Amino acid sequence: MTPIANFRPATAADGPFLTRMLVHAAGWRPGHDFTVERVLTEPELAHYVEGWPRQDDRGVVAELIGHHHDLPTGSPVGAAWLRYLTADDSGYGYVDDETPELIIGIEPLFRRQGIGRGLLHALAADAAAAGIERITLSVESGNGASELYRSVGYRTVSTRDDGQTMVLDLVEG
Repeated sequence: MTPIANFRPATAADGPFLTRMLVHAAGWRPGHDFTVERVLTEPELAHYVEGWPRQDDRGVVAELIGHHHDLPTGSPVGAAWLRYLTADDSGYGYVDDETPELIIGIEPLFRRQGIGRGLLHALAADAAAAGIERITLSVESGNGASELYRSVGYRTVSTRDDGQTMVLDLVEG
């Protein structure tokens, strides 16, 4: 498959785009009612993007190569980022204060085209280079992305009625 996107580090200017990608991540089911306003006013979602970037945040943005669906070259179509949360303000995939949580969102028109896999690989390489030992994420039951996560090395560490927490070890041992 020919790549349709390049991957670059996320910057402070990407904050609004990451918020939009969080809407897509939280509202992955068709017919969802997530909006930017809802994401920003619900603390359990807002803490994934508030104040982007914090000192230890890392992220990657996928930008189109060439024109696709009337979008010009360079248009952002997906992002994956890491945020450290604490036990006092934990996320859905929280495992401990030392493990950042992954959030990934892709514009619906560009799903299932290799962008998610590319984002996951680019972010894992960046995190490993920064000395991060593992990454965690949460995936809801029924979300087909869980197969993608498994295929790039994530393993389930806990389950709950509505989903599972998965971890990717970046350091062997």
